[in-house]
Amino acid sequence: MNVVGQKLSAANELLQLLSVNDAKARVAGFLLFRSSRIKGETIELTRDDISAYINVRRETISRKLGELRKEGAIELEGNRKIHVRNKDILRDTFENEV
Repeated sequence: MNVVGQKLSAANELLQLLSVNDAKARVAGFLLFRSSRIKGETIELTRDDISAYINVRRETISRKLGELRKEGAIELEGNRKIHVRNKDILRDTFENEV
């Protein structure tokens, strides 16, 4: 029963994420969602994987990750690693659009 509740909660969070129209807020929300599900602060996904999860074009993902990097929310390492540096910036970006 506990596992079903966790899966339902995760599905609800993804549904809320997909209801956001702003691409930057959607990327920020996705990074928050993924970082809460993993151990550590490093998300290892390609831009194509992120694009498939949140239904945003790969080029847009790259631009929005660059913007979040400039703001100090994340650090990028290669094409697969995203280090979350400031969850508050991500949270503010996401919640201002919800």
